[in-house]
Amino acid sequence: MEKRPNHQMATLPIGHISLRLLALAGLGLWSIGLVDLLKQLDEIRTIFRIPFPLFVTFFGSGLLVWLVLLAKPDWIADRLWRAVHRAQETPWQVSYLLVALVGIGAAFLLVPQFARLPFWQPAMMALVLLGMAVLIFSGLRPWHKVQIWRKATITVLVTLLAIEGGFQLVAFGGLLPGAYDIAGLYTPYGRVYFSEEGFGNGVANNFGWYYPNFRLEADSYRILILGDTFIQGLQVKPTQNVGVRLQTLLEQNQPEQNIEVLALGMPGFGPGLYLSLTRLEHAIQVFKPDEIIVFFNLGSDFQATTQPAGYDLYYLLEGGHARIHDDSFNYEHDLKHLIADGYDPIGNAAMLVGSHLLTPKIVRQWLTGQAQAAQPVGNEYDLPGFKGVVAKTRPFDQTHNIIDAVDLVAVPGKNNFMFETAGNQRAEDALTVATSLLHLAHDFAEIKGIELKVVTIPTFPPAFYTEFQGRAWQPELGPYDLFKPERALREFAETKGIPFLSMGEWLFEQGVPVEEIKSLYFRDGLGHFTPKGHAYFAESTFDCFYAGDERITVSAGQVSGISCLK
Repeated sequence: MEKRPNHQMATLPIGHISLRLLALAGLGLWSIGLVDLLKQLDEIRTIFRIPFPLFVTFFGSGLLVWLVLLAKPDWIADRLWRAVHRAQETPWQVSYLLVALVGIGAAFLLVPQFARLPFWQPAMMALVLLGMAVLIFSGLRPWHKVQIWRKATITVLVTLLAIEGGFQLVAFGGLLPGAYDIAGLYTPYGRVYFSEEGFGNGVANNFGWYYPNFRLEADSYRILILGDTFIQGLQVKPTQNVGVRLQTLLEQNQPEQNIEVLALGMPGFGPGLYLSLTRLEHAIQVFKPDEIIVFFNLGSDFQATTQPAGYDLYYLLEGGHARIHDDSFNYEHDLKHLIADGYDPIGNAAMLVGSHLLTPKIVRQWLTGQAQAAQPVGNEYDLPGFKGVVAKTRPFDQTHNIIDAVDLVAVPGKNNFMFETAGNQRAEDALTVATSLLHLAHDFAEIKGIELKVVTIPTFPPAFYTEFQGRAWQPELGPYDLFKPERALREFAETKGIPFLSMGEWLFEQGVPVEEIKSLYFRDGLGHFTPKGHAYFAESTFDCFYAGDERITVSAGQVSGISCLK
């Protein structure tokens, strides 16, 4: 009969080595966390209510524990592995330990205050995972019977990994249904998946925007593009974005000059979000642009001034200027915080991990259904508009009322009131709000020594594509004038000396056929920019603003007509 090996004799020497390796890993992770704590002492004092000396003493003492384990493992190795072995032999004990570790890991992942310590948080989560791995996998031997709890745990883990791997493969092929999870945006290298209209499938850049990495080189001439979901460009590849196209054109005509164009596309809540002075100040402080180009969407960027309801941001007019409606203030505040991480190259570990895990999103979608807003019943004269409906998927941070993670669903809305030939008070108020926001943004940029330019994004209803063919088209359509709000914005820009490109009038002056206009937008001319649309708007912006510019010399021909104010 074959003699079975002595388990204790076989594992004790290995146990000493294993403990040294675990202690070394623990020391490294603990040191990373402690350094992060010490680097952010002021932040710690404000976000944690635990007495600060006690907080630092605890983590400093923990460092000494890891050092002792690493330096003197002999006297504790046997006791530690025997304790782990006894726990493994008692299902209720190991279950309590695993549940406790899961709870601690969840706290590190979900407590908003921990997310403000970007190195400490993942280090502590890694320690928890290390402890779980020791409990589940240590002591496995081919000559030992595997406990039922261990079989069950490993089976669940393997099953979950297989399901997640399957979803990842399906997503790689672009076959997942639904919209995108905005948790993957504004988080460096967060996962982005968008299957509507075109196809956006990849990761955010080093700052969390769906765009190629920002270089931010010291000698670069930097142009910042601001706008809504059209600039966000989730329907196309990041390399097809209007900002990348514009940068390519500028580089081709001035190869010796280091030029960088950065596109900061935001959810479709209008200029009240992407032109807010807090967001603008963040952008200027972090990215230090020489110019800012605002892409104003005529279909959805006019903000309402009536009573708040639904998903709009509402404003009050006081002394000719707009301020956010009191009932919309918290909503605007939350949206600003949602985007705030996009100005910081250090991301939130919880958001990063959450953005890449597909199983929770898909299961939630199956169980609850994707959040949708009622789409208005339209007719062929209704002009499309795109707004963002935010559905919270995690509770608010009650101490500061910040959205932690959301799904964002694009919803079309009617904007016909802005284009009525007869005019109306609502349109006048919305125009005043728009010009007020542009006025404030222009003056703020001017104080910072930055030139602000504006490009409009025209919108066309279904009837435009059925009523007209070829170059024989007019902006007047039934009771509407498609260029009316654009002309009003151009007149405002002219009085303020703001360089302005009226893209609707530009299309008309250039004699662009209806069929060509339709090809610039998804959904048969009613959606976001196609790759061709991004390219065309970049070329037009280049031709209008940069012909003969003394700082960026280009060879584009001079532009005539009223559409381009340089």
